[in-house]
Amino acid sequence: MTKKKQQKQQKEEHIEAKDETSVANEKSLDLEAQLAEAQQSAKDNWDKLLRSQAEMENLKRRTAKDLEKAHKYALDGFVKALLEVKDSLSMGLKSAMDKMQPLNIPLKALN
Repeated sequence: MTKKKQQKQQKEEHIEAKDETSVANEKSLDLEAQLAEAQQSAKDNWDKLLRSQAEMENLKRRTAKDLEKAHKYALDGFVKALLEVKDSLSMGLKSAMDKMQPLNIPLKALN
């Protein structure tokens, strides 16, 4: 009977060893899954960082270009407004001179 007890005990130890091995395998698989998830998360975050940096550079370039255009078009608008005023004054002055022309002729005749 002692032989049977020994065999039974060996079977139990073998079963326990299998259980421990399967638990270790499950933990290993779980850790591998966590590692893969962490690596994917790190990759995603790196991609987000690169995209954010690129977006910031694009924003800086767009802002500089918009500022340059604003200065250019503000000056163009100012010059255009001044030209319109100059044209109006020139036409008004010409009209006034034309209206005074008939008055100058009789005055010259009287002299």
